[in-house]
Amino acid sequence: MPQSSGLEPPDEWLDATDGTYTDVSVGGNLHCALTEQGKASCWRSIGNSIKDHIDTPDGTFTAIAAGVAHICALTEQGKASCWDIGPADVPGLWDLPDETLTAITGGSAYSCGLTSQGNITCWRADPHGMLGLSDRFLDRLSDTPDETFTAIAAGTFHMCALTIEGNATCWGGNLYGEADAPSGTFAAIAAGLDHSCALTTQGRATCWGDNKFGQSDAPYGTYTAIAAGNFYSCALTTQGKAVCWGDNSDGEARS
Repeated sequence: MPQSSGLEPPDEWLDATDGTYTDVSVGGNLHCALTEQGKASCWRSIGNSIKDHIDTPDGTFTAIAAGVAHICALTEQGKASCWDIGPADVPGLWDLPDETLTAITGGSAYSCGLTSQGNITCWRADPHGMLGLSDRFLDRLSDTPDETFTAIAAGTFHMCALTIEGNATCWGGNLYGEADAPSGTFAAIAAGLDHSCALTTQGRATCWGDNKFGQSDAPYGTYTAIAAGNFYSCALTTQGKAVCWGDNSDGEARS
């Protein structure tokens, strides 16, 4: 069931997010947004408190995606740019693609991009080797289906995408069935820790995979956007209202 609460966000969150943004992404305890001018702004949280702001590279970006311990963005030229929160004197592990990308998404220790030809390319994004993504697992994530795609979503250990026909397909980790995408025609897709969600062309939400906290019990309604977190999911109604369901132990599903 959707969760609600009368609690207001802490003042420090309101101060940190003051401004107007065109894109936002959350990965683990990393939070990033793009200003109207295309500048990246990122910060890190612990619990309900903001620990610190994260240095971001100069430049103008069109999209941003936060992973567990790294952040990637697309430049105006469609090139991937990534940075992390690890020690400054230790080089991170990056293997950025040369292709021109139209979309970008971040998982646990990897990121993926959608090329202008509708192909998917994935690369290691494991700052300082902290998360230990194996070459074998990265190969599984990089072994994308032979399709043309229009949308991509990275979960913690699995990937999902929409084909040009609107079909959902997922691959990678599948411990709880998070990669067992249902049949149908979809307009949007999202991937979380161990579950995935999508919006049908009629705007209905459907989720699959782990449902321990009810994160896959999508409420009935008509939606325009959808997102999946660790143990919760959220969507926007046609009236622009946020609806969330699943784990609410820290208020993450209140709406």
